[in-house]
Amino acid sequence: MINKNDSNLGRGFGGKGFGARHRSGGGQSSREWVAVSAEGNSLDSLIDLRFGRCNYFMLFHPGSHQVQFIENPGREASGGAGPAAAQLLADHGVRKVVSGDFGPKAADALRAIHMEMVTLQDKGQTLKSLIDKFQ
Repeated sequence: MINKNDSNLGRGFGGKGFGARHRSGGGQSSREWVAVSAEGNSLDSLIDLRFGRCNYFMLFHPGSHQVQFIENPGREASGGAGPAAAQLLADHGVRKVVSGDFGPKAADALRAIHMEMVTLQDKGQTLKSLIDKFQ
């Protein structure tokens, strides 16, 4: 279930890809990546409903449909996992992040860097099913 408080998932993931293309000067925007918190590093992995403590992030580029996975080094940190994850994603050019829960520190950090947050409530959904649902 998609959180009705964030109706941008359909808009941001709709159409023929995961989002509207944002162009500046005729080229693709470098901040076009969408991140999804993931339990593993394959498309068959489940979406992790935790943001800062997830094992991996799947990055999807809506313009090229590229997929890549990055390990979340802060998943076992004693504190500050959410803000560290927010910075990691910003460093990778992410503009939107999809997860099940954003703690208050993570949400503050994501808002501070103008990253859009989308909340999912569906346990047991694979990354591939999420991509398929919105293409």
